[in-house]
Amino acid sequence: MLQRMDSEKVVTFTTALMTGLSGAMASVLLLVMTVVFMLFEVRHVPYKMRFALNNPQIHIAGLHRALKGVSHYLALKTLLSLWTGVIVWLGLELMGVQFALMWAVLAFLLNYVPNIGAVISAVPPMIQVLLF
Repeated sequence: MLQRMDSEKVVTFTTALMTGLSGAMASVLLLVMTVVFMLFEVRHVPYKMRFALNNPQIHIAGLHRALKGVSHYLALKTLLSLWTGVIVWLGLELMGVQFALMWAVLAFLLNYVPNIGAVISAVPPMIQVLLF
C-alpha cells in the first residue's frame, strides 16, 4: 500500500489537515479562554448589575438561574470531555498509536465543540493509524 502512495499527495494532504487543525485549535483555545474568563467573572456580575440597573433585583434572580444553569452545563461538559480524553488516550495507547496523549488532549478540547467536535478529533488519529 505504501508503495502505491504518492508522497507529494500525502504531504499536501497532511499540510492541509494540519493547517485546518491549527485553525481549529486556535478557535478552541479562544473558546476555553473565554469560558475561563466568564467563570471567574460570575461572582462579580450581581455587584455590577446593581450599579448598572435601576431595579436590579428583578434581573438578578433570572441571572442567577441562568448562571447556575451555564455553570452546571460547563461542569458536566468538562467531566464528560475529561472522560472522553482518558478513554481516547487509553484506547490509542493500547493500539500503540504514537502521540496518544496529544490526540487525547485534542479530543478533550474539541469535545466542547457541539455536534462535530468529537468527530473532528477522531479523524487525525485514524489517518495516522492508516498511514503509519
